[in-house]
Amino acid sequence: MPAIDTTPSKVATSALQGIPFSALIGGPLGAAVDAQAQSAKTTIDFIQNVGMTGPADNRKAIQVEFVYYADGREAKLIVPLLTILPIPYLSVDSVDIEFKASINASSSTYQEDSTEEESKAAGSAEVKFGWGPVSAKANFEASYSSKKDSKATKESKYSVEYTMDVKVHAGQEDMPAGLAKVLNILGDSITPTANKANIQVVPSTIVANDPTSGAQELFVTAILFDEKAMRAQGKTIKVSMNPETLENPKINEIADVTTDEDGSAEFTISIDKAGAGTQAAQRVKLTFTSEDPAASKTVTLVIPAFTMEAQSTTQPNPPGGDA
Repeated sequence: MPAIDTTPSKVATSALQGIPFSALIGGPLGAAVDAQAQSAKTTIDFIQNVGMTGPADNRKAIQVEFVYYADGREAKLIVPLLTILPIPYLSVDSVDIEFKASINASSSTYQEDSTEEESKAAGSAEVKFGWGPVSAKANFEASYSSKKDSKATKESKYSVEYTMDVKVHAGQEDMPAGLAKVLNILGDSITPTANKANIQVVPSTIVANDPTSGAQELFVTAILFDEKAMRAQGKTIKVSMNPETLENPKINEIADVTTDEDGSAEFTISIDKAGAGTQAAQRVKLTFTSEDPAASKTVTLVIPAFTMEAQSTTQPNPPGGDA
């Protein structure tokens, strides 16, 4: 019997060694890393293009306004857009690579001997026998043959199969601590505001010093907000008094002031020294108004009570003069 053919086994082994495992495993992992980088870029683009506005060097959060009614009055709620939109922050948290290689190799030898041999031989004989008037004759013949068949065949076969399944799972990841803190700060800025421009004055009540102690200056800060509740820059704020004049002590005219880049305007209130007389505490209403008639704020200036003695104008006699 001939030896079994080992060629299929060698071919199958060579095929197994030739499978590109580095590409099959490294390829999906590299793709997952690229996908994670693309996800981070998508988050940045979303924040910049959807939630922010303004030039590149001065980006500001986009505000969304909601107008509603509270206690019969119209009010406005200003909300940063980023706090009410889901920010895409996907993360590839698992990559499952399933690989299956199947190598089928077989070798078989089937042998069938088929040899044909044939031989023949023949012979004959004649015999006579008898007695008296009777005689007989017999003829004998004999032959033989033999046949032998044999044949041989052989068969070899092999097959190679490998498959790979890749599973990638991505989900919404927790936000980075920095981004979460920014959103918390923006969320804390959500406060209802009146749907009109307004002025805030600090202090809300102004108290002067003793008017008999001399002239004095008081400083008051007014902050102007526009109808969007944003600090208004470059706007003029005026101050009016009620009563318009004060006899004793005298309050000098208060000049108009233009708001700075922070929407603030600082006023100086000059009060002269009180003259002679007795005066109860006085209250003066100071009304701050802007170019927008709807923006106004009234505060109280309190001047304490005082008694001022009249100073004598009589000059003493010079030495040696008349009494």
